[in-house]
Amino acid sequence: MGAQVSTESASVPIPIIHTPSVMSPIRTIAGEFSGKKALELLYGETAVINDDSGVVYVECQSAFLAKLEEPLSTTVRINLVAQYRQNDTDKYVIITAASPSDSQMHCHACPAVIGGAVFFRAGNTWQIEVEQEYITSIGSFAFAPPGELVRIGPDEYGILFRDSYVGQGYYTNWFYIIAVVEGYFTRVLTLATAAGPVFDDRDTASYSSEIEFIQGEDSTYYDMRVVTNGTKFEGGEIVYFEEEKIFEFSLAEHEFVENDN
Repeated sequence: MGAQVSTESASVPIPIIHTPSVMSPIRTIAGEFSGKKALELLYGETAVINDDSGVVYVECQSAFLAKLEEPLSTTVRINLVAQYRQNDTDKYVIITAASPSDSQMHCHACPAVIGGAVFFRAGNTWQIEVEQEYITSIGSFAFAPPGELVRIGPDEYGILFRDSYVGQGYYTNWFYIIAVVEGYFTRVLTLATAAGPVFDDRDTASYSSEIEFIQGEDSTYYDMRVVTNGTKFEGGEIVYFEEEKIFEFSLAEHEFVENDN
C-alpha cells in the first residue's frame, strides 16, 4: 500500500482545473491502444515522452500544479491503463499521477495529482470521451498507490486506490474510488478501512473492515456493505465491537453515502 492520506492540504498548490471543450477537434488514437500513445495525444507538443525501463511518463510545462498560475515543470506518470466494456462499447481508461519535477515537493505530506481520460472505440480508432487533468490528490512523497479497475454497478466502473498513512506510531488505511459521473471524473468514495498501532499495543484501539459491493434498489450503482470489527474506547475502557454499515450511491452528491435507516 501507499503512504499518506492527505488530500487537499494547505501545503499543496491549488490546482487549476482544465476541462475539455465540446468545440475541441476530435482527437483519436489509430490502431492498437497504448499508454504511450495516450500520453502523446493528451499532452501533445508540450511534452517530452520518456519510456525508461517500461515506465512511460512525460516531462512538461503545466499550470495545473502552479501556485501562481505559472507553468511549472511537471512529471506525469501512468498510474493505470485498463480496458473494459460499457454500454456495449469497448473502452480504455488511463489514470495519471503528476507531481512537480522539483524534488522539494517530494515530502511526506505531498500527494500526487491524479488525472485521467476515457477513450472509446470508434471503428479502427480510439476517441476521447472524458479528459480531466485534475481529479483529486492522493498519496505521499509525490507518488500515488496503484489504481485498480473495479465494478461499482452492473455497467458502471471506478478506479480504486488503497492508501495508507503512518504517523507517530499509528497507521490508517483508506479506500478511495474515483469514477466518471455525468460526464466528469469525481471522487465517489473516501473511507477509512483500518487503523491501529504500527507495533503491538493492547492499550490502543484498532479496527479493520471488510467491504463488498452488493445489489441494492438502485439499478445503476451497487450498494456497498462495510463490516467493521475491532476495539474502541468506551467509558474510559477499550471494548470489542462489530458493526455493519450500508452505503448507497447518491447521484445528487456524486458519491457513496451512508444509509442511516
